[in-house]
Formats: sequence, C-alpha cells, structure tokens
Amino acid sequence: MEGEAEFTMKREKMRRSHIKLDEHFERCRFETLIYMDLSYCKNITKVPNLSLIAPNIKKLNLRSCINLVENLHGCQNLRILPRNLKLKSLKKIYFFGCGSLEQGTEALFSSIGYLTALQRLSISLKNVREILSSISNLKNLSFLCMEDCDNFPKAMDTPDCFPKLETLAFRNNNITTLPEINIRFQRLKMLYFQHCWNLREIPMPPPHLEVLYIEGFDSLDSQSTRRLLSQVSPSLIERNNFV
Repeated sequence: MEGEAEFTMKREKMRRSHIKLDEHFERCRFETLIYMDLSYCKNITKVPNLSLIAPNIKKLNLRSCINLVENLHGCQNLRILPRNLKLKSLKKIYFFGCGSLEQGTEALFSSIGYLTALQRLSISLKNVREILSSISNLKNLSFLCMEDCDNFPKAMDTPDCFPKLETLAFRNNNITTLPEINIRFQRLKMLYFQHCWNLREIPMPPPHLEVLYIEGFDSLDSQSTRRLLSQVSPSLIERNNFV
C-alpha cells in the first residue's frame, strides 16, 4: 500500500526510548516481527492496531509505560502478557481477538487491581478460572463488556464493585443465571445481551436503565420474556429490540 514502510526483523527493543506510536508508526509494517520491547517508554499513550502493523507479534513488553491509557485489541498471535501490569494511568482495555495467549487473560487479572484509573474494560474470559477480589478496586469503571463467560464472576457480585458502572454488556456467553443487577449496579443505564444462548432469565433491570438490548436468545422462554417486559417502562420497550 502506498505510504507504508516495510521492515524485516524478528525482535525489536526500544525500551526507555522516546518513541511515540503515532500515525507515522501506524504506516509501518513489521510482517516478521514476533517480539517488541517498549518498556519504560513514557511517551506511549496507546497501542495502535497491531494486527495490521505487526500481525505475527507473539510477545509485547509494556512494562512501566506509565502514561499508557489504551491497550490491546485484535492481537491474534500474541502469546505472552506481562503479569506485573501496574499501569495506574490506563483508562481503556479492549482485549478481544487475542486467542493465542498461552495463559489466557489470567495474567491481566492477576494485576487488575492496580489499574485504578480504568474506565472501560472489554475482555474475553475464556479459560479464566478465577478473578481476584481486587477487581473491586476499579472504582472508576463505567463500561464493562464480557465475552466467553461460563458463569458470572463471584468477585463482581459484591455491593461495592464498580460503583460508577453505567454500561454492562454480555456477548457470546454460556451464562445461565445472573445476580440481582438492579441491586449490584444501581447506576446502570445500558444493558446488552448478545448471543447468550443459555441464559434462562434476566433479573429485574436497574431503576435508571435507558437502553436494554437483547439479541440471539434460544433459552429465554415466553414467560420470562413477559415478566421482563412488565418490569421495564413503555418508552424503554419502544426504543429497543427484543428478539
């Protein structure tokens, strides 16, 4: 493609450099790159779409990138994620499409409690056995999207978890039951269910809910649907899709 610069390398170490992953970096193509060390790079604020820039990346070191505010999405070949991810400035994590991770996303959850500035979290819970109670430290989280989840995490089913949460989304999950969302997340404004095939019942929505979206349900019976519709306001029903 015109304007792109192609490089042939397998390992690149730029630790403690002044590199900025800006539009100039986004025009580069590192087809053979499998390891990138960006540790201690204070000018990095976000990681661009590496599925285009370095499609074969397997290991990415972001240790002590203290000004990083956005993280990974679509790194299909990424295998290793650092376990000591203490990025207190990080505000957004999009962590879908990273199916090659050797330890799943458990490495992220081992240090999730340190990401106290986090506002948006989109993540796959595939192969995650346990989420630590330290996730309740995310007091600023306003958006949460969970995918590939078999059960609602117990660590999130606590009264003091995510007091600022306004958007909660479930995608491609095997969850059968949910906690009392209206009690746990009283500030919730938007609630999404997409392809939650085994969910049998949706609990009563929170009082301030503005958007309720349901798509791709096989197990929600007509009685549960009628009960759900009776719990929401007419204006809410008119604005949203019930499939």
